[in-house]
Amino acid sequence: MEISKLLSRDLNEGFYNYRMIEPEQVDKMVLSLSTVGQLQPIVVQKTEDGYNIIDGVKRYRASKILEIEDLDAFILDVDNKFAKAMILHYNRKTNSLNIYEQGMIVYSLVHDHKMQQQEIAIYLKQSRSWVCRRLGIIEHLTEEVLDALRMGNITLTHARDLIKLPRGNQSELLKVIINQKLSSRDSKILICLYEKSNDKDRAYILAHSRQVITQNRYNQIEGNVRLSIHGNKILKSMELFRLQLNILSGQLRSPASSQLNNEEYTILVPPLITLIPSMNYLSETINNMNNHEK
Repeated sequence: MEISKLLSRDLNEGFYNYRMIEPEQVDKMVLSLSTVGQLQPIVVQKTEDGYNIIDGVKRYRASKILEIEDLDAFILDVDNKFAKAMILHYNRKTNSLNIYEQGMIVYSLVHDHKMQQQEIAIYLKQSRSWVCRRLGIIEHLTEEVLDALRMGNITLTHARDLIKLPRGNQSELLKVIINQKLSSRDSKILICLYEKSNDKDRAYILAHSRQVITQNRYNQIEGNVRLSIHGNKILKSMELFRLQLNILSGQLRSPASSQLNNEEYTILVPPLITLIPSMNYLSETINNMNNHEK
């Protein structure tokens, strides 16, 4: 294929729904483009409105940040069905498409292009079980979950756990995960407890998600046979405190904390200050225990 120069303004992310690219990946490409330039041409589909990017979305987004006016490109005159297959082809060697991205392409070939699974397997040069697994993943997730995944509101690990639930239950768990900013580890605990519970308990789990997760973690902390009952209570409380402290410290260290406005500081600072006496007491007590040991 012949390499062409294409203006960035003529390029489109027409297949963006099939990619979930993290900002960090684009940042790395910005560094690469700014230091060594474009090493590989992008691959595009020629359309009436310009060119849809088949391979090279990160390069394109990085070029926009760097205000690069044109990019080297291979131009393909193909239909949408073939273009989607080419997305898989160009990313096969590097394994840069995750299983959900692959699944969304397979799902589109079935529902948008009316292809049968066996036909897709031959078309993509994959086994039928490969096609079936990826199609099943997308069909078992609601559109709301897929949108949250594409928007970066949840991670692939969150989605992998949500798929364990019936489609009718995914929405309410998704809202809790996003609103409570649950880590993938915490969401796994919540979903597991939700699966095992009856309707009444499920309502409580959703309404008190943080409390339920904390209690579950506390119950899972193993004791020490050399400690008394009270000693093991201290041990478990310490591990639980460490978990909560890590969560708070992580939020305070986040770059978003430096962008809080004055009203938010007014609300947050007083309760944070109330933690200081407790922290001082804790420090003093730990030092006394340490001296007693010596």
